[in-house]
Amino acid sequence: MIDLNGIKCFLVKPIAIGFSIALIAAACAREKRPSDVFDQKRMVEIMVDVHLAEGAEKTDLLTTDSVRISEKALCKHVFKKHGITEEEYNRSFTWYSEHLEEFDEVYVKVIEKLNQMEAARQQLRNR
Repeated sequence: MIDLNGIKCFLVKPIAIGFSIALIAAACAREKRPSDVFDQKRMVEIMVDVHLAEGAEKTDLLTTDSVRISEKALCKHVFKKHGITEEEYNRSFTWYSEHLEEFDEVYVKVIEKLNQMEAARQQLRNR
């Protein structure tokens, strides 16, 4: 209890606790995505292609006896396809990796898209 000019105040502690909780909640709220960071939809599209390029390189799908296409070259092709630079992709990737809730949402969509593509490929294979 605090005495303010003769008035007994019992509410200071609950108000302080409520204010602290509000500050914590505000700090945990989603930070607005900067305008130079790709929106989730575009980031998903780009990351799907990046993962496909990485997978193709790692499984030697795009190699012959004399030619080996590097992952970096494949990623450059992905960036060109999407009309972006590597720096723009890296900036967006870094922002999402620092905002884990949104990064998780992006990766869930990337995995869903890759699974859909795999299912479609299996259907074509089984015909």
